[in-house]
Amino acid sequence: MNACQAARAANLLSIVANQSRLQMIKIMLKNDVSVGELANMTGLSSSATSQHLSLMKNMNILVQRRQNTTQYCSINLLFADFFLRLILVTELQAAVFDASQPAAVP
Repeated sequence: MNACQAARAANLLSIVANQSRLQMIKIMLKNDVSVGELANMTGLSSSATSQHLSLMKNMNILVQRRQNTTQYCSINLLFADFFLRLILVTELQAAVFDASQPAAVP
């Protein structure tokens, strides 16, 4: 990996190292959503949602399309497998961690 590739990988990881963006990615992996729907589903303001989407768009993580006056977002297929694996590993790790904790005694 050369310095340019390393910088790009670090930028990608910094983009996904944000809870709100990961939540948005998980939603967009399931289907195309409008910016307004994404804001409602995440509980973020429209402005915050747009800022997160802008960062992801600059890294080519998402694809946007316009239908009339509504803008829809989805995950770029080049990144979909990466994100699906990341989410799966995270969920498996949480399950293993939860199973290793002693049960609470009432």
